[in-house]
Amino acid sequence: MSKDDTRYTYAVSRIRALENRLLDRNRIESMLEAKTHQDVLKILSETDYAEVISEMRDDYDYERALATERQNIVAMLKKISPEPDIINLLILRYDFHNLKVLLKAKYLEESADHLLVDAGSVDSSEMKKIIEEENFRELPPFMRAAAESAMQEFHESEDPQIISFILDKQLYESLVALAKEHQSDFLTRYFRVQIDLTNISAFLRVKNLNKDRNFMENVLLDHGSIEKQVFIQLFMEPEPADALIAKFLNSDYASIIETGVKEWTESHSTTYFEKLADNYLLNYAKTAKMIVFGVEPLLAYLLAKEIEIRIIRMIMVGKLNDIPPEEIRERLRDVYA
Repeated sequence: MSKDDTRYTYAVSRIRALENRLLDRNRIESMLEAKTHQDVLKILSETDYAEVISEMRDDYDYERALATERQNIVAMLKKISPEPDIINLLILRYDFHNLKVLLKAKYLEESADHLLVDAGSVDSSEMKKIIEEENFRELPPFMRAAAESAMQEFHESEDPQIISFILDKQLYESLVALAKEHQSDFLTRYFRVQIDLTNISAFLRVKNLNKDRNFMENVLLDHGSIEKQVFIQLFMEPEPADALIAKFLNSDYASIIETGVKEWTESHSTTYFEKLADNYLLNYAKTAKMIVFGVEPLLAYLLAKEIEIRIIRMIMVGKLNDIPPEEIRERLRDVYA
């Protein structure tokens, strides 16, 4: 896809105006220092979140408000994009998230409605009906194949984790293929980087679980720029953390791997590495600011809003649970603004 696609002139102009209204660091700092969650909501009521905040049933209804904001953004991007279908590339993960949640809930005989996301290409209530009836004909072929494969493998293994493995693999398989189909170098690169970082995080999590090589092979995603075999070899090293740092010492990931893995060595938590990974992806998304024409700024804006919504959620959860501002701050991602 050309970065000089003049069909996007209006859409990019609209996005540039919206970018100026994203939450900046000063606004987020004010939210962090707010005494209560009500004070956070007051600050948000002076931003683009004013409408969804005004529709909250009570002060604890923020999750629904944030979900509505996400839905509004997706609808707006589809409306202004000359190619609405390409926006589906980034909302596909919501569909697969819902598939994963509903399949696990079905087999574990649990209710998981509160975990569903209403921003995918398939309405969450419709997805729920499809899973309950095991009638996948209404799903796109690649999604149908993923769901059927996950069900089959679960019946053979009776391990709910297999559902996540299969759906994650199919999700990224589809994302990379669709990005190539749309000739989007920006998205193809973004998804490959995301796969690499997800595999590094998985490497650390599997080590925490003391699982074997076969488990590691099942977890790893295809289509990253780092071959899966590299991770398998490092996994078998006597000191895998040191080997991981040394292997990527001269790579683009050197800084976040060294810092994140050293923190993992001390805490055995992947939380800090995942924060670094999200910031790395956001910095890549920011390169879209240099693109005058094309779909890239729209996709980058959607990513920026997703991170912004996550930041708001973290702050609200922190305030509701009396977590000190400095502890919340440590968990927050960078901002796009």
